[in-house]
Amino acid sequence: MVVEEAGKSIPPGGATVALWTALAGGPAVVLLNQWVAYALVPDACARQNSFFVHVVHLVALLLMAAGFLVCRRTWSRVGAAEPDERPGPDHTARFLAFAGMVANPFLALVVLAMWLATVLFSPCSA
Repeated sequence: MVVEEAGKSIPPGGATVALWTALAGGPAVVLLNQWVAYALVPDACARQNSFFVHVVHLVALLLMAAGFLVCRRTWSRVGAAEPDERPGPDHTARFLAFAGMVANPFLALVVLAMWLATVLFSPCSA
């Protein structure tokens, strides 16, 4: 968040950048996970081993967990009250942390569903 004060612009702090990354990184990780997993399928079929596809899904789940933990840490820091519409940096951080704590587990379920398909089907099945 950029706070303008008498014509000056202050860059966001590290906690704000981490919170935005945790929130916006979730959907990006899901899309990157799907893209990389699909790109590895021809190699997995040639080797008859889908180990690297499993590693990609595991890394995506770990990134989702890290995003959730960043949001949870921010939620604890600014107070675990209900998000509201009052202005101010703490209220904005509380809302973003709440949104990240909801979005990251949901997106982790999406990654788990993609991983389930990797587990159930051979990489060479057409």
